[in-house]
Amino acid sequence: ARQQEPAFKTKMMRQREKEAKLAKFKHVPVRVTFPDQTWIQARFGVGEGLGRVYEVVRGALVSPERPFYLFLTPPPKKIPDASDLIKYSELVPSAKLYFSWSEGAGQEGPFLKLEHVERMEEEEAEEEADERRSLQQHKEGLEAAAAGEGGSTAMEVEGAGS
Repeated sequence: ARQQEPAFKTKMMRQREKEAKLAKFKHVPVRVTFPDQTWIQARFGVGEGLGRVYEVVRGALVSPERPFYLFLTPPPKKIPDASDLIKYSELVPSAKLYFSWSEGAGQEGPFLKLEHVERMEEEEAEEEADERRSLQQHKEGLEAAAAGEGGSTAMEVEGAGS
């Protein structure tokens, strides 16, 4: 039997529940997408500050001195470049952030240093290769089942119609 939860919760009860949920997460993957659809992804400890995300992004930029901000959508909500802990932000359990120059008008790239673009392209190529392998394995499994090599799968299909 399940314990019945109280109809009203105190602030302390809500805080304990939130802390219990957050304790499950030790790291947070964050992907930052740029206006030209390039991206970088990094893993952050939940005890790190939001400013650390900005540091990593700044380190990957072609023009690190130029002011920028990161935001979530929808609706657009700026993520502060502050010491607030990632643990208590909207980035847990994972996040996709978007990048914008602070000036607004000049959103053209390039944004990332060449080394980061090359790494992104390598990761995308690996993801595509994994997807092709998975599709090929699925296709082979379907062909094997259709040819009667599937054993129990073929029997189940035949038995279902009787």
